[in-house]
Amino acid sequence: MIGILYEHPTWLAPLFAALEDRHIPYKRLDLSSFAYDMQDTAVLPLYVNRLSASSYQRNNQRAIALAFSFLQFLAANGARILNYHNAHLEVNKVDQLLAFRQHGLRTPRTWVFNHSAQLRHLPADFPFPLLVKPAQGGAGSLIQRFETRQELLDGACHIPTPPDALRLVQEYIRPAHGYINRVEILRGKLLYALHVYPAESFNLCPADACEVDAGGTSSARFLLNTHVDENLLEAIIRLFAALRLDFGSIEYLEGDDGEPYFYDLNLNSNYRTTLPGVEHFDPWGTLAECLGAQLDAVSVSR
Repeated sequence: MIGILYEHPTWLAPLFAALEDRHIPYKRLDLSSFAYDMQDTAVLPLYVNRLSASSYQRNNQRAIALAFSFLQFLAANGARILNYHNAHLEVNKVDQLLAFRQHGLRTPRTWVFNHSAQLRHLPADFPFPLLVKPAQGGAGSLIQRFETRQELLDGACHIPTPPDALRLVQEYIRPAHGYINRVEILRGKLLYALHVYPAESFNLCPADACEVDAGGTSSARFLLNTHVDENLLEAIIRLFAALRLDFGSIEYLEGDDGEPYFYDLNLNSNYRTTLPGVEHFDPWGTLAECLGAQLDAVSVSR
């Protein structure tokens, strides 16, 4: 049986349905309200970490600390956990950017702070426009754009503060072709890639459920990208291997200078169920089959 750790009430409905259709046994572990006994908790052979950075947007920040605690408990008791290693990357964009830089991927210029009063010390040569983001983001939440230094200083007191207060100022890089790139990786291979055409919102979460969260149909457009640059794809796969990530997505854009800039890594990646002009598109089914194969492999090894 597969234990699936999560906290969002609807995001994983397609995965649960895909597992049931394939008769793959699983157990739902909703971390929004959860407890475990360190002396007497039965440990399953396989778990899937679906911790979400946006938990605090649903008043579920308590799920974060519990998840990290429970993951360590499970690992100490011999469980195989998908996306256990470097799980902290899901909830810290600063750590994501550092990982990109350490593995040779270009990132936008970034300045990190924990109190809005520090914004008056932003380096004089920092380029505008810029974005202010929470380090614990998720679905583009709490991102604000400022066109000038004076606008930033005037609006400093209105910038939302996330639970840990850690935020970053990041240079805004205009997508040269009008879209950003999202690449989904599953067990070291390309699952699919998208061109995402942003609209008025920074919420570029591609899952259908994210549109429900946002209160309606997203005006962002998602188109299948069948021609991912081979060198970039190899670099992304190497990054996932180095970080020991079993699945997830990465986002980057091409600036006016023709260079790719990486800015987001999602360990709790949500999939589209439909794309324009694409038939038989079933990434949730592919994930379910992958999990079933992992369960079989773990069971044989025991």
